[in-house]
Amino acid sequence: AYSQFATHHEDGIKALAINDYIDQEEERVFEEEQKQEAVAADHVANATPDVQLQHRHVFLESPDLSITKTTDTDTKPPIPENGDKPLLKAIDFIIAEKEEAMQNCSIRFYMYDHPNITQEVPITGFIRKYWRTHFKEALNDESIFTVLKKSPLRTMNPDEADVFVPAIPFSRITNSVERKRISLALDTLEKDEIFRKHYGYKHVLIGTLFLLFRLDTSAIPFLNKRISTSFTNVTLAQSWDANAVAQALRDGYDFHEYNQPFKKMYPKALTHSCISLGLAASVSSTIVPLPEYVNVPSKDFFPEKFLEQDALPLTIASMEKWQNSSNFIFYQSKPGTSVNNSTIYRHAPITNITMSNLPKSKIRFGINSRQEWAKEYIDSKFCLNIRGDSPYSHSNLRSIRVGCIPVIVADCLPVYSPIMKSVLNMSDYAIFIDEKKFVENPEKEMLSLLELSETEIEAKLKHLAFAQRVILMDHPNSLFVPAFLDNAISAFNSVDLSEETYA
Repeated sequence: AYSQFATHHEDGIKALAINDYIDQEEERVFEEEQKQEAVAADHVANATPDVQLQHRHVFLESPDLSITKTTDTDTKPPIPENGDKPLLKAIDFIIAEKEEAMQNCSIRFYMYDHPNITQEVPITGFIRKYWRTHFKEALNDESIFTVLKKSPLRTMNPDEADVFVPAIPFSRITNSVERKRISLALDTLEKDEIFRKHYGYKHVLIGTLFLLFRLDTSAIPFLNKRISTSFTNVTLAQSWDANAVAQALRDGYDFHEYNQPFKKMYPKALTHSCISLGLAASVSSTIVPLPEYVNVPSKDFFPEKFLEQDALPLTIASMEKWQNSSNFIFYQSKPGTSVNNSTIYRHAPITNITMSNLPKSKIRFGINSRQEWAKEYIDSKFCLNIRGDSPYSHSNLRSIRVGCIPVIVADCLPVYSPIMKSVLNMSDYAIFIDEKKFVENPEKEMLSLLELSETEIEAKLKHLAFAQRVILMDHPNSLFVPAFLDNAISAFNSVDLSEETYA
């Protein structure tokens, strides 16, 4: 209810009708469909997560609901008989409404500046195996801190703030042997007058490193206990939604092969609320210029030239870009194995299809040249994002970055890691393919993309272009900060104080 950016689909359709975008007959059809949607929405909104997910449609989603328009036979939602323009104009209207709300955002935030908390110093003794695997998440967190510090929504007066951000660099510290710095930061924060005044409420701790805030991790065993005893009122900004996963497990939701590991990792949430930001894609210090104290380890382990090659350039999603892309589908994977039975899914589009049956595509095991990899990625219409060791992958944000429609093969991803969920719905800009159907016949499922109409494609691309502004910090018209703040407010107001929910 507090969210500034909630959409009002019914009002949007009425406004369009007033402006002669929809004639009377089309308006009657829309009203009838809305009545049917309302009944379905009431049913699904109160259902368990597995039932809700069954109602997600792989093509188009009604912009106002967290469920999608569907039928008993799971057919595509109807397109207005008198042409496609009303649907696209409705999408334009709703996106414009969200954009205006975020551009006029009045949420203010305060960032702690105590040196014990911010740790704005070079951290030495980096653990090579951690840094090589998780440098993306560490640099992503530092990029978030950097754009927050520069935001005009930041206030230096804590009395004006709606959100408080103690910029503890959990991810950067966790990659090193200097982990006592985390205790120093938390000790200082816990004693701070501002933190004590709010009992930790309205505070957001940022740590998208996969090793953080998991009950099964051995990387920093003291951290979970500390968070779950002294910082339960804070909101964690992570790469996944730990609170939603814990709730889904209690509700009996089927995470398939992830059921057992998730019961160890996320049986209970560490804090009362969480923000899901997605798994960081490849980044470079040239995308969001970072302070020198952050760049020290990256320069030691990864020369700047490598980081620049690893970063994909931002390519704005548009119908023109999509039509001019020469690859139908882009996908590459490593020939090695993944845990949680994900190898069969990741290898299926490479080993179980006849490439000659598809339009020109780039589907293969690893591309050796980083330049070729980036070129082919950008030059693609659809990009496969397939579940791996976890339901998400770096490829999801990479696809968004290059303006390629994500085709997601990960049934539980909308529960596990819904990116900026108070503002975005993944089904608006992505296409979901059922895991079982995909592994049984990946060629058939990929060829089904050819059945999408031009209107359906354009609708996805409009939502994708908006998602780029919300998610990407270096977008020239980025809405990352107001979207982040809205998700924080939404998380604050979603708190469930049920005792069984938390560790």
